[in-house]
Amino acid sequence: GADAAEDPQDVVFDFVGPVGFLDPLRSDVPAALAEARSAGIDVAMITGDYSATALEIARQAGLDVSGGVLTGAEIASISREDLARRLATVRIFARVKPDQKLALVEAFKTRGEVVAMTGDGINDAPALERAHVGIAMGKRGTDVAREAADLVLLDDSFPAIIGGVRLGRRIFSNLRKALIYVMAIHVPIAGVALLPAFARDGDVDRYGDHIGEKALLSALNTVIEAAPLRHMVTPGGHAMSVAMTNCGRLGWVSDFAGYRYDPCDPDTGVPWPAMPSEFLELAVRAAQDAGYSGFVPDACLINRYEPGAKMSLHQDRNERDFDAPIVSLSLGLAAVFQFGGLERTDPVQKLTLTHGDVMVWGGPARLAYHGILPLKDGVHPVMGRMRMNLTFRKAG
Repeated sequence: GADAAEDPQDVVFDFVGPVGFLDPLRSDVPAALAEARSAGIDVAMITGDYSATALEIARQAGLDVSGGVLTGAEIASISREDLARRLATVRIFARVKPDQKLALVEAFKTRGEVVAMTGDGINDAPALERAHVGIAMGKRGTDVAREAADLVLLDDSFPAIIGGVRLGRRIFSNLRKALIYVMAIHVPIAGVALLPAFARDGDVDRYGDHIGEKALLSALNTVIEAAPLRHMVTPGGHAMSVAMTNCGRLGWVSDFAGYRYDPCDPDTGVPWPAMPSEFLELAVRAAQDAGYSGFVPDACLINRYEPGAKMSLHQDRNERDFDAPIVSLSLGLAAVFQFGGLERTDPVQKLTLTHGDVMVWGGPARLAYHGILPLKDGVHPVMGRMRMNLTFRKAG
């Protein structure tokens, strides 16, 4: 062959034809963009390519091109306010310079958007820094971009970002469920220790001078005299180990017809005894102290537990108002209270309730399963060989 020319200008070229280079769209991008839209994520394209190239790639990817293209020159010529308004419709940005990427990030933020920005070059660093979430490419990204970003992708692909969002939302959902469970289980239990009805060392009222231990017990005896305790029968025909009665506008009953509230005592056909003012004041104040202002019960279930008596895990579902809390007062022998979750099989917390303890639960825990383990034998100095439980509810 002939020797190469020393001066490139002396080389003779023959024109054969143009050569086109195609950087094709990744096949997994359209599906990832569709998933982003279904998840409520609005995607915009910012590129240094020409407008026609940007539009064609956007169409292939499935981006919204109805708003047209906004070029870097146009971004430089309009005010920040006008730019923010244009972002309401435009999602394709072409021939954009580094400072204009930063302007776009700021404009999206001005509109109240949470902005995630991707980039790999040194000139992307300012925009990555200012975005709420800066995402840098881990394989081909520069050190400057990675330092400025909040996240660095190990897989430099758009589907990897959407996969990260999917996983993040799943983690958030699981954490929220866990927190709701913790609040439902532990907050009511913590409240028990904060709400003693009266002091352990004397007849001193926790809620004021109007209600004391003697006044409560006197009112309790008056109710029981008017509506004696009885062992109700479950719909399945089993006698309950707990003896029960009621006071208030409504009373809870159980028989072969089912569980329900009734304004009259089925044994006598007359209305249940009125709720004593001592009962009502204690329930209202206990609920208020637990954060449930405005609670006014219309039913008080009175249960007598003798040694060996128990209450299986159950939900209180016969009331009409699930927004109202449950207020429960324990008197006499100590009992082990079980407090579970919204499913019968959920783990339970065990709490010892002693004479004068008041438990309040509601909100997410309103329908939590709960019960009492078999009562251990003993003698209480005031109540003797039994435990009395007063449960206040908004039933009607």
